[in-house]
Amino acid sequence: MANPESGCAGPALATNEQDRTSKKQQTGTLQREVDQLDFDITELGDSVKGLSKDITKLTADREESEKLRQAEKEENEDAMKDAQDREHSQIQAKPSAEGKMEVDVKKEKKKKEYGKEALPNLRAGFGAPPGLEKQTRETMPPAQRRPQQ
Repeated sequence: MANPESGCAGPALATNEQDRTSKKQQTGTLQREVDQLDFDITELGDSVKGLSKDITKLTADREESEKLRQAEKEENEDAMKDAQDREHSQIQAKPSAEGKMEVDVKKEKKKKEYGKEALPNLRAGFGAPPGLEKQTRETMPPAQRRPQQ
């Protein structure tokens, strides 16, 4: 047994006291780190909430813009169809003096005269396709003309 008068117990008590003090400091340091981490976690949670709101807003904006684009596309398609219908009706018929609609006789004659291959050119307003024009004595080259009798 250690004799209290000899002073042997003194250094052991001092070492225990140092250990307790050191452990208190470590515990305090760890507690401050835990508190800082809790604060950082709270800030990150707030940031995530803000980002979630932004994502929701962007998604809603994107859906709205897609709806607007689709409506504009449909409107453009309708306008193009109306324009094509008007153009087609103007090509097929014209108003007469009496206010009635009559078929364009010239185009019908050309369709019969030149056949189906002339149809695209007739629609475009170019007359007969190249090579199918009706030649007259005046438009024919001199070498191909027959002598007059």
